[in-house]
Amino acid sequence: MASSSEKGHEVNLSNFNNLIQICSSFGSNYNPSKPALTLPVMSATAITATGQQNIVSEQWAHIKEPINQRQILFAPLSKMVTRIMRSLSNTEASDQFKADAKTVADDIRSMNKGNPNASTGINTDEEFVSRSHASFVMKAANFLKLIELLKTLPSYKPNEADLMIATLQFYYENLNKVNNGLAAQLTPYYTALRNRNKTFYTPKSGLVDTAYACKDYIISMMPEGIKSPEYKLVAKIQFTRPNK
Repeated sequence: MASSSEKGHEVNLSNFNNLIQICSSFGSNYNPSKPALTLPVMSATAITATGQQNIVSEQWAHIKEPINQRQILFAPLSKMVTRIMRSLSNTEASDQFKADAKTVADDIRSMNKGNPNASTGINTDEEFVSRSHASFVMKAANFLKLIELLKTLPSYKPNEADLMIATLQFYYENLNKVNNGLAAQLTPYYTALRNRNKTFYTPKSGLVDTAYACKDYIISMMPEGIKSPEYKLVAKIQFTRPNK
């Protein structure tokens, strides 16, 4: 479940360190008046950013296995719901009851159009993880809703042990337990992300905006501007921001 944008943060940090090294090679020619662009301050920013990026990686490592275990636990859910619906079709349930059950089942299986739990293009790491977590929470909640609906139908009495109400209830309790446990573990990860993103992406003072300001200074540093050998060394060093 790791967001692919995580690579973008690491590239930004690597490119920022590269930019510092190139600026250092300019010697006394590199002499910005803005304190944030001086080599000591930029180096300090790089050190802070590195530490915070490392904390994000550490926190991700802590939650990765619980996330994997939840995915394993939820994996049979969609097929189980499909089997429940097949079993329901052989009961004396009314057409409206079956339609109501199908609506809930489709929510669980993410088949409804416009389902808010479906992937809609995650823009930030925290949003990626939180939406994914919310999706699992909603699947479990809808599964409970389906179970409660089946409880009201006397003719729902499957012979298959794993489709019986008591078994479904036990499975739901396990789903809910793993969701609640992971919710608490996600908090340190979210905190690490916010701290890292503040250092990297705060307007004007963040790592990325500092890098672009540095490149602008290098243009102004030499009479040739963008045609100077100095600027050509940094021109292709790119930095990106998370989508909004």
